[in-house]
Amino acid sequence: ARARRGGGGAGAADDAEFLRRAFRDLGGVVPTPAEARAFLQDPAGDKRTVLIDRLLARPEFAFRMACVFDAMLIERRIATIPSYDIKPPEWRDWLIESFRQNKPWDQLVREMVDSDGSDEKHGPAAKFYLVRDVEPHLIARDVGRLLLGTDLQCAQCHDDPRVESFEQADYFGLYAFVSRLQHFHDGDQKRNYVTEKPRGDVSFTSAFTGTEGQTQPRLPGGEMIADPPLIKGKEYSVKPEKGQMGVPAYSRRQLLSRQLPRKQTTGFSRNIANRLWAMMLGRGLVHPLDMHHPDNPPSHPELLERLGPVSYTHLRAHETDSYLGCRLLLEKK
Repeated sequence: ARARRGGGGAGAADDAEFLRRAFRDLGGVVPTPAEARAFLQDPAGDKRTVLIDRLLARPEFAFRMACVFDAMLIERRIATIPSYDIKPPEWRDWLIESFRQNKPWDQLVREMVDSDGSDEKHGPAAKFYLVRDVEPHLIARDVGRLLLGTDLQCAQCHDDPRVESFEQADYFGLYAFVSRLQHFHDGDQKRNYVTEKPRGDVSFTSAFTGTEGQTQPRLPGGEMIADPPLIKGKEYSVKPEKGQMGVPAYSRRQLLSRQLPRKQTTGFSRNIANRLWAMMLGRGLVHPLDMHHPDNPPSHPELLERLGPVSYTHLRAHETDSYLGCRLLLEKK
């Protein structure tokens, strides 16, 4: 971008700046004097790559990423009734273990969106729903904002007058995935879960024009996905009873967990690439982070075009090295 304006491109960070930024970005700490001297005096041409690999392998990396993604996904929220939520240490431990395992981004999102709190291994991931009181409109908005980079809140009532591409039908298509969700509190076990009704249609009316519409689950830019036929009397695989959470035979929440974290989903890979860039550089290529749309192009469109698919690939497909997304961005410094 600077070259197009007649200036030169930004130069590479010197060794001292790179060292400080790498330690802060990947570990949340500064290097010790001994670590700084060893790096600055090292004549090896690949010392930056070696440093990045070493920092990614340190336990501080998993803790640092857990803190970053806790702030991103929970946003310092507190449930209306705190005892009806997952305890913060359980959620943070799940995040730390996810990053310690080098878990791909699409897998982490899939487990989080799919979680109803009942699975021992991934139950804490249900905090994404529970901290939002399992309120479908709030969940729909935050799925769009945090996982797709599009804040469709204004489109809840009408097509967004500020952003031509943010349509009410897009908002309610996303809302339809989560409109049947409810909170379930097990008083005996003092545990909280996300349950789901087997039925529930979604309709909407524009507050501006009065135009009415109905929708099945649909991701922005995608096609509607119809529910399979429900057999009367077999709506639940586990029927709800007093003290027992019902489990529907067909779950739109599980459908969202399959449809959302995919390379084909508009915005999914670009959003995480942009958020990682903002984490390491202080500002996203698209700013604000949740306003990806044609009228708000990236500051460096060619760069984001390259980083989106590459970050998705490296955060997803490399089973032995999914830290490459962070490595890729650091090496741009």
